[in-house]
Amino acid sequence: MAIEAAINRPVSSYVGLPPWTDKNEAALLQAYNYIIGIPGKDLRTQLLRAFNVWYGLPDDTFNVISECVAMLHNASLLFDDIEDFTELRRGQPGIDFEQLLFTVAHRVFGLPRTINTAAYAMFVAMNKLYTITGITQSTHQTLLDIFLEEILELHRGQGLEIYWRETLTVPTEDEYFCMIKQKTGGLFRLGVRLMAACSADINKDCTSVVDLFSVFFQVRDDVMNLDSTDYAAQKGFAEDLTEGKFSFPVVHSIATDPSNNFLIENLGKHTEDVELKKAMIDHMRYKTGSLDYARAMLKDLELKMRMEIQSLGGNEPLLRIVDKLHVE
Repeated sequence: MAIEAAINRPVSSYVGLPPWTDKNEAALLQAYNYIIGIPGKDLRTQLLRAFNVWYGLPDDTFNVISECVAMLHNASLLFDDIEDFTELRRGQPGIDFEQLLFTVAHRVFGLPRTINTAAYAMFVAMNKLYTITGITQSTHQTLLDIFLEEILELHRGQGLEIYWRETLTVPTEDEYFCMIKQKTGGLFRLGVRLMAACSADINKDCTSVVDLFSVFFQVRDDVMNLDSTDYAAQKGFAEDLTEGKFSFPVVHSIATDPSNNFLIENLGKHTEDVELKKAMIDHMRYKTGSLDYARAMLKDLELKMRMEIQSLGGNEPLLRIVDKLHVE
């Protein structure tokens, strides 16, 4: 009788979902909250604020879009650390100027929880768009369409980069640039397109600047990873080579000397040997001139970016960001 009484529950107890609790939400987002606790430069928010000089969104609308993009960015970092076999994530230097090292989230919370959290955070980010007020239902639908389009591009770019790395498939320069506009550019472009859709000046198209900035930003990061003492102190020496990444200098170097297998063979080793990585960098520097080529590319991209900004009416905050990222 006790068992029968216990299982004799009404149908209503099995139907529908109970209210989602703050306790459950906190449990699901532990890995996410961990990674946002790692200090960073928050360049994406600075960049969006600069673009808002053109779009003039009110603070409440801008803040929702900024939060959406930031949440997507941090969710993508959770995935990136898993897909790149990362063990430590480096934050910005502390008050003593020493580099802060953090165990990656999936080493703290495990792969299953971290993967689920990253996926869940992407949908939470999308859901934030429903909280924007003062826009039509049609505009809300446009925001969701933009979100879906750019999330697809982000994963296409990320997927191609992983495919190239895992199969030792060397992309062409044009394929590399396309991947960058998908992966690196996806979040930049998402924020700007969302802002444009909410703006009174919906015909203001700044995507040319976003795409140029994305390529510039990633090529710069590729060069700094291989050819910057400060960068090495912050992020480790030539970590892209350990990852086996086909960065821009690597792509150029292999294309310049396709019969030489030195780079591609050693990329597949995922080496942590500093001397071998130095030899790979010397090959790109002296044999194929790829580091000089990449720096020349950066100068050309920066010039084009500045000209494009001026053609859209100028933007001092955006130019200040470009100034900070200038590479000699």
